[in-house]
Amino acid sequence: MSQETPKVKNPNAMLGLEGLAIFMVLYMYYQLLRDYFSGMEDGPSLTVVIVGGVILVGGSIFVGIRAIRLYRQTKQREKEEKAALEAAQNEENESTEQSK
Repeated sequence: MSQETPKVKNPNAMLGLEGLAIFMVLYMYYQLLRDYFSGMEDGPSLTVVIVGGVILVGGSIFVGIRAIRLYRQTKQREKEEKAALEAAQNEENESTEQSK
């Protein structure tokens, strides 16, 4: 069984959706930092802030890299398919001209 790359119908929409998810997660981390530095008694501890940073910021970086890689692969695949289609059309045009 061959491993196929995932097909994305609209890479711009997927990049935007994943970008929105990244901003939402980073906003959650901002809220965590805000509560930590506000000095509330029931606020998060330093351990929670550090672990939250590793998980939330690390996850955002991972999703961002993955989104950009998928976007580039999809755009490259579209270019290759377009070039193959143009080559096939050129070959067909040449064969019809030779038959005349």
